[in-house]
Amino acid sequence: MEQFFRVLNRYNIDFIDSRTSSGTKCQEAGKLLNRKVLERDIFLDNRADISYIKNQLRTAVKMAKKNGSAIAICHPREMTFKALMSSESILEGVELVYINELL
Repeated sequence: MEQFFRVLNRYNIDFIDSRTSSGTKCQEAGKLLNRKVLERDIFLDNRADISYIKNQLRTAVKMAKKNGSAIAICHPREMTFKALMSSESILEGVELVYINELL
């Protein structure tokens, strides 16, 4: 991970740890290189189900309103795109930002 972050630093690329493994070393490597590492708060599409994805998105919105921000990640899947495209009302009052705006 340390080498990975060195390459990210060289090209000024931001990174979000998906935390798909309980043994993630991202925070540890980030500290070595004095780099802030963002982590996801919620995974939207653990299941390929529009209702599930929308409920996860609602949870992310609640987190964002409570904490000031939330990082939700997902896969580029057809079901996920359908859910997101029909979620305008869920996202009402939420500002979507780029990663670098959270650093």
